[in-house]
Amino acid sequence: MDLEEVAETIAQYSGRISHVVLTGGEPLLQAKPLAALIARLHGGQKRYHVTLESNGTLYDGDVARQIDLVSLSPKLLPQLLDAEGYPTLQYVHTLQDWLEAKQKHPVGLQLKFVVSKQEDETQILRFLDRLQGCDGHPIFVMPLGRTLSEIRESALAAVSIAIRNNWHYSPRLQVDIWGDRVGV
Repeated sequence: MDLEEVAETIAQYSGRISHVVLTGGEPLLQAKPLAALIARLHGGQKRYHVTLESNGTLYDGDVARQIDLVSLSPKLLPQLLDAEGYPTLQYVHTLQDWLEAKQKHPVGLQLKFVVSKQEDETQILRFLDRLQGCDGHPIFVMPLGRTLSEIRESALAAVSIAIRNNWHYSPRLQVDIWGDRVGV
């Protein structure tokens, strides 16, 4: 679909809903059209609140200036970590760009970590240790899993981590409702 088709489809099916979440894959792989879509969603007859979900490996200033809320979900993957288990400098710099872009707008950024076990807490704390300006931005933990049984296995760790650190717990509502069905 081109930009107008996407915007028209959103308008056609949104009804009274005025909040749009752009997710992927990684939406910032298409930063220029993404910025244009956000501008279109803000500038139509109905102004949408637009959230971007990103893994934080890419940054775009145009998108950052326009987006209402960026939900960064840093990945605890070996290729994004250094030998000591801390995020690589490149990853830290990109995440820091987002934090600085939303520094004066604490409701404009949140961090969300997907966890499967208690040990993930150490990795999250290492991420946060390397970032400046996280204070005031909400931090969420979400259990890892595509099925209800997988979620149940990791939910206890996620809840424990959230409670210990005074963070938010976020359920995987789409899995609760639709299971692991694709395209819903």
